[in-house]
Amino acid sequence: LKNKLSEIDPVLNDISSKTLEKALHQFNVLGQKAGNSYKRKNETSVSQAEKISSAIYPNSTPQERVLGLLTFLNKYGLDLTERIAEELDLFCFEMQVFEV
Repeated sequence: LKNKLSEIDPVLNDISSKTLEKALHQFNVLGQKAGNSYKRKNETSVSQAEKISSAIYPNSTPQERVLGLLTFLNKYGLDLTERIAEELDLFCFEMQVFEV
């Protein structure tokens, strides 16, 4: 393209070179922004995974060995045990899930 433009008008050769440089610069800027965005998104995912892991394994220990009943009573109310008793089916031996 550059050669064809030079044949039409030699001044276009310089203009095409500068335009190419600007376009390449803009592509580099776009690539850097995309890389930064990807890195930021990945860091967010890693941070969320670490929070979940910390909630399940506080101090790298299963939560049932670290958090006692008082922790949950404090967080969900003193009637937590009554609500659990109402929700649980004592004759069902499969996993049961309920919201507190």
